[in-house]
Amino acid sequence: GIRDDLVTGVQTCALPIYHRYYEGQSLLAYLQALDPALAPQQRDRWLTIAAETALEAVSRAPMNPAAWLRVATVRQSLGEPTEAILPMLMMSVYSGRVEPTLLMLRLRMLHEMQNEMGPDQRRVVIDQTLLAWRLAPKSLLAEIRSGAIAYDRIAGLLVPAHVRIMDEIDEAIRASVR
Repeated sequence: GIRDDLVTGVQTCALPIYHRYYEGQSLLAYLQALDPALAPQQRDRWLTIAAETALEAVSRAPMNPAAWLRVATVRQSLGEPTEAILPMLMMSVYSGRVEPTLLMLRLRMLHEMQNEMGPDQRRVVIDQTLLAWRLAPKSLLAEIRSGAIAYDRIAGLLVPAHVRIMDEIDEAIRASVR
């Protein structure tokens, strides 16, 4: 019955051959790395484990935007160069373009790396910025106000092709100051 199916499902997820096993291991290692009491070497070891197990998860189930983002985030934390991080970040977008819980995290990283991108990758940043404006304008404005996403970078991407959207963002910024 349903109970037997549930038990079988839980047992399957606990097997190391199942992608969720590695996804869980990756998340646990990442959370462990965030412990402020860790020495830098320990932190880097946990981050490395988080990246390796997230890569194992996406090798078994590639349509996992959160795991791809975790790999990119961890590799950035480990100081890897942009060219090593960017493909993972792009896979996060490609595997889940509209993921509201990941949108701002990805957008911050995308805007940080925008100067090292080619035209196709910049189009992805434009798409994600426009999507953020439509789905989560308050969150995008908060990111701009905090400086996490530079206003100049957004304007540089959106003007002149999306000048009306930039006007909307400008108006929203002015309205929030009043």
